Order: sequence, then C-alpha cells, then structure tokens
Amino acid sequence: PYGNYYSSTTNKDYVPTSDCGPAPLGTITVNNTAEEDISWGSYVVTTTLQSGIYNSNNTIDIAPGSGPYSESIETVRSNVVLNCNGVTLTDHGSSTGLYINGEDNIVVNNCTFNEFYRGIYLTGSDNSIIENSTFTNNDESAIYFYYASNYNTIKNNNFTSNDAYAIRLDGGSSANRVMYNNIT
Repeated sequence: PYGNYYSSTTNKDYVPTSDCGPAPLGTITVNNTAEEDISWGSYVVTTTLQSGIYNSNNTIDIAPGSGPYSESIETVRSNVVLNCNGVTLTDHGSSTGLYINGEDNIVVNNCTFNEFYRGIYLTGSDNSIIENSTFTNNDESAIYFYYASNYNTIKNNNFTSNDAYAIRLDGGSSANRVMYNNIT
C-alpha cells in the first residue's frame, strides 16, 4: 500500500503523520534543478525540501550540487533522516531553517544553515541527532532546544559567526549531548 503525495503548498495540518507517502521506506530525493517524478512504491523526486519532508517516512536525500535552497521547512513525522549532501539552506534572517515540533528520532546530516533567524529549532523533540553540519551567520541561534527536548546529540558541527548563540538550551531541555563541535 502506498500513501498520498503532498505538494509544498499543502497546509501542514492536512498531512497525516500516519500517511506512509508514495514510496514507503524509500528515499525521497530533493533536486531543484530536476522535474518532479513519482514512481509509486519505489522513488520520488521533488523540487522543494518541504515536499520531500511531507512525503517521506524514511530518508530525504538532497541531490549534491542542487542548492542552495531558500526555504524554511518543518518536520511532520518522527524517524526521518535529512541528508543534505553539503547543500546550503539559506535565508535572510527572518525565519527558521528547520523546525522540529514534537517529532522524535530526526537525523540531520551534512547540511549548511546560513543566515536564518534560527538554523534549527527543536521543541518537544527527543533522541534526534544533528551532525556533520555547518551553521553560519544565523541571527538568534544556530540550534535552539526549547521545551523539553531531551536526549538529543549535537556532534561534529561547525559554528561560525552566529550572532547570539551557537547552541541554546532552554525550557527544561535536559540530557542532551554536545560534543566534538567547532565554535568560532
């Protein structure tokens, strides 16, 4: 059985977390230089990150060299891997790059978050991993843990020229591990 396909213009409230997406357990590829392509049950290519997140219940793989992407994204399911393959997500200081709101076991790997208000904002999220990523010129914080975000790991990241905080823990977040990061 396959789930539904959701475009990036779909309201988040209408994307059920139980929907397995058009390629259950498959990898969603995001490539803004390609055309969208759906092979039900095996693979999906989307042109926006939010479409990739809406339709994945497993791995979102950004095509190397396809960025930068100028969009804010929000998770809708737990147990998802976002592999940016070194691609940059960018803004001009007014929004959050990746908003993780209550989903657990999210892995963010090899991403660059540049010039957001907040690079990554976690609230009520547990057991997530942010690794091998770069955070530059973010206004308020590169990574912000708020409201009971526990047992998360931040490792092997580079933080450069973030205005207020590289990593901010607040609102009762505890037992988070921060290791092997470079902050300048």
